[in-house]
Amino acid sequence: MKIAFGEIKALLQAQRIFIGGQKLVCSHGFYRDDLAIEIPDNLATESYTTYWGRCGERLASLGAFSYTRTPLPALIQVGRYTSIADRLQVLGDRHPLEWASASPVFYARHSGVMATLASDSGRENHFHAFASPPRRIQIGNDVWIGQNVTLAQGITIGDGAVIAANALVVKDVAPYTVVGGNPAKPIRARFDEQIVRELLALQWWQYSAQDIAQFAVSQVELFCEQLHQAVQDKAIASLVLPMLTAADIRHYRDQQPQ
Repeated sequence: MKIAFGEIKALLQAQRIFIGGQKLVCSHGFYRDDLAIEIPDNLATESYTTYWGRCGERLASLGAFSYTRTPLPALIQVGRYTSIADRLQVLGDRHPLEWASASPVFYARHSGVMATLASDSGRENHFHAFASPPRRIQIGNDVWIGQNVTLAQGITIGDGAVIAANALVVKDVAPYTVVGGNPAKPIRARFDEQIVRELLALQWWQYSAQDIAQFAVSQVELFCEQLHQAVQDKAIASLVLPMLTAADIRHYRDQQPQ
């Protein structure tokens, strides 16, 4: 679905979705009112997300306080507090390497090349069954993805992971692991095993940035102690935010005066 930016600009502002930069009222010259914004059918995005530059031309499923500097395909889902740099790419569909030929001319029934060949030769095409549906990529919370990273379809990047610039990631990445290279391999853990277990148990990303900032974010051991105590004392509450979906946008548009 595509909708003109001018038709949903007020909705995005009301939902606290930042388009073009860190100004709630978009001032980026690229976003004309007649610009078509792509809305994936599976869109589910929280408030306080940022689409830098022209990335808002296609909305994505982002968790609160996450940002992207790359337009994200619909098969990517992102948690909270995640940072995505420029030029993130996703590998294309799988080819049937187990066949005698991996060429799509033997299974792509909608191929314009093969249709033209059939017309030119006067012969019917024959195709073999091969299904390769897009596979979801799950990016966790507090993930940092550097520039020029390429991701394979179907992978999961765990909470707290870091993907170094120029990496090709073809396998799942464990939480709080720094990976890099082509293909990407573990470089080191962000913290020792005990701290990682504590962070994963605390799931600090379920809280507001304002609440979390009251703790010692720059001292991870003390941070864990403080947050653990606050949770035990019931002195901190989970952040519950509205989720904006494609159905919400469609309904909003349809309710506007013609």
